[in-house]
Formats: sequence, structure tokens, C-alpha cells
Amino acid sequence: KKLNSREELAIKESIELEWTGEYLKEFIAKNFTEKIEREPAALKIYQTEDKKIIFEGEGKDGQKIEYDEAEKLMNLMLNKKDIHTIEIPIRFIPHELTIDHELQKLGIRKRIGTGYTTYYGSPANRMHNIKNGISKFHGKIIQAGETFSFNEILGAVDGSTGYKKELVIKPEGTIPEYGGGLCQVSTTMYRAALKTGLPIVQRKNHSYAV
Repeated sequence: KKLNSREELAIKESIELEWTGEYLKEFIAKNFTEKIEREPAALKIYQTEDKKIIFEGEGKDGQKIEYDEAEKLMNLMLNKKDIHTIEIPIRFIPHELTIDHELQKLGIRKRIGTGYTTYYGSPANRMHNIKNGISKFHGKIIQAGETFSFNEILGAVDGSTGYKKELVIKPEGTIPEYGGGLCQVSTTMYRAALKTGLPIVQRKNHSYAV
């Protein structure tokens, strides 16, 4: 039978596409699961006899894809002309956190904030400087009401304190100097403080926008 335009329109409007759970899981597993899902990684914080504070583990929350909700959203996107993208729904799984009694006596009872940055692809000298710089802060205790100063704890930055020359952003341009890459350490800490809601007394940005 040859259809007229009105009949063709009626047929087109009646067609609905649908993902089924089995095929959706297969599609997500192939394209997203490895990139998104992860198991929680526990964190243990304790103090040694010589008062050194040890952080054992990563302390990262796990995350799993909510397949049932993803199926609903995918079907909605397939059948609604005004929906072109969806956000994969994720369920976060809290990690286990253990803090020893001695630290709890000091008031350290939970983690209140986290800051993340990545430095993949950085030159060797830059990675060296980041690791050297962050070691100055590892296990540092800031007393209640105390003002944290990044520069005071960091101390001198030169060859004598273990730094190497790497690119640094200066008003006159990007030039090699001792400690290139330390801005990543301060930025990571700034993110943690900002997300936690701690008051920021003073900060300085780069000499030009990056």
C-alpha cells in the first residue's frame, strides 16, 4: 500500500526506541565502566612513637554506575527531540577512615575536605619539585585557630633545599628557576581549603592567566 504524507507522519510519531538492561549494561561496560567505576580505597592515619604522622592508603571514595537510572535516562534521550545528552548517574561509596586515639585527642576525628590536581605529562624536574615541596607539608598539624601559611612551611626554595630548575611563570615570561611546579602544590591545598569552607586570608594568582 502506498502511504500518503499524513499516514507516514502518524507512523513516524508512533515509533519509540528502547534500551533494555542487558544491552545497556553491555554498552556501558564497553565504553564507560573502566573509566568511571572504582572500589573505595581505605585511609588510616596514625602517629608513631617519634610523633611522626603516617597516612596509610589513598582515602578515595568508590563509585558505581546506577544502571537502572541510566537505562531510564538513555530511553528518555532516545525518544525526546530536545534531549541530546545525559549525565551518567553515579553512586558514591564512602571509603573507610581510621584515625588513632592519640590523634583524636588532638581533635582530629574526621576528614573535612580534599583537594585534587593532576600533573600527568609534567617534565621530570617538575615532578621532582612537586614531590619535594609536598613532603614539607606531610603530616603537618595546624592547631585550632592558627593561620596556615604555605610559604612559611615551605621555606627556602633553591638548589640547597633539593629543588631543580624548571619553568616558572613570571611577569617577564615563563623562565626556568628553582622550584618550578610548586604552584601545583599550593593550588591543590588551596582547592582543599576552599572546598572545606576555611577562610582564605590571602592568596596570589600567577603573573598572567594560564
